[in-house]
Amino acid sequence: MENTAGAGPAKVMFTLKANNTVRFATNNTAVNCGNQVGCIWTFDNDGSFRITDAGDGIAEFVLDQFGNLTLTGSLNAPSDINRKTGIQPISSQEILDRVAAMQVLKWSYKETPDVRHVGPTAQDFHAAFGLGDDDKHIATVDADGVSLASIQALYALVQQQRDEITALRSRLDAIEQK
Repeated sequence: MENTAGAGPAKVMFTLKANNTVRFATNNTAVNCGNQVGCIWTFDNDGSFRITDAGDGIAEFVLDQFGNLTLTGSLNAPSDINRKTGIQPISSQEILDRVAAMQVLKWSYKETPDVRHVGPTAQDFHAAFGLGDDDKHIATVDADGVSLASIQALYALVQQQRDEITALRSRLDAIEQK
């Protein structure tokens, strides 16, 4: 399939191949991938979906058959305050207490038993915080928020201890001077 609109030669928009390397590919020359113009989208025989920079041949995005997503860029979840509703303050200390009580385990997915991970189960996370769509998944935005709140609570605790240590040192210095 070619795009013959506009000036210049026709541009290939869609290629369908049936061989051992690529099952389906498109080359979108109107999209900028990295420093080059052109992206190649492929569904490969290994079950993965790739977006590759046509200029350097590097896969910028790979979604494999196990659901693993690899990016050369950043994964950006929207967090604009203008998109949010029902905003409420939280207690960082309460979040930290729930994190401390939650079991964190080392585990593997059944589909990839040789790949190890660390983290809570979705059921425990949902029970502790009531966040996300269900008790089968942990949204990264929620895990990030819980982590940041816990860091804030730990920071407050460290500051409090620092102040107490400073006061105790002053008292000790006064006692030693007597």
